[in-house]
Amino acid sequence: MPRRHGAQASRLGGCGGLTRHGGLPQEIDLSGHGVLLTGGAGDIGFATADLLSELGAAVVLVDLRREAVEQAAARLRQQGRAAYAFAADVRDAEALAAAAAFAAGACGNLRICVAAAGVSSVYRVQELPLAVWEETLHINLTGAFLAARAAIPYLTRSGGAIVLISSASAESGSGGGAHYAASKAGMLGLVRALAREL
Repeated sequence: MPRRHGAQASRLGGCGGLTRHGGLPQEIDLSGHGVLLTGGAGDIGFATADLLSELGAAVVLVDLRREAVEQAAARLRQQGRAAYAFAADVRDAEALAAAAAFAAGACGNLRICVAAAGVSSVYRVQELPLAVWEETLHINLTGAFLAARAAIPYLTRSGGAIVLISSASAESGSGGGAHYAASKAGMLGLVRALAREL
């Protein structure tokens, strides 16, 4: 897996390799890269936005929680980074299309789409409410699909990358998390299909 990540990072940054110093990839310059990132107010989303913006990218953080995503973007701006907040539900196709258009305009382009929005909970299959199953699939998998689809018209113009945040449970499964594992396994199929189409 680290090798695959390195190849992706190398392609994005146009560098010959990936080395690490102080936890940050070196030789990668994402200056001039606009990023659309869902789940920007969550732990994984914000950490990803923090890294990409430190590497020079301008980042649009998308999250359902307006106040939280505005605070997250403000934290990055306080460090001198280019960061914008956009409140949207990843289950809303029109809202994500608007977020992608905003990102392309605010950042000058859209080169990277990161789908980091996600939810998880613990239920054994026999106790799993259908509403929880559907919500998990809608946010984790459909949200990733809608984010990628909204970004594709801009990415094909400028060249770029789509990053879907999956989980080890996509392959190993997880006791008490069939809904989460299924959503993350679906993301693996989705990203492979996108790689063939694009």
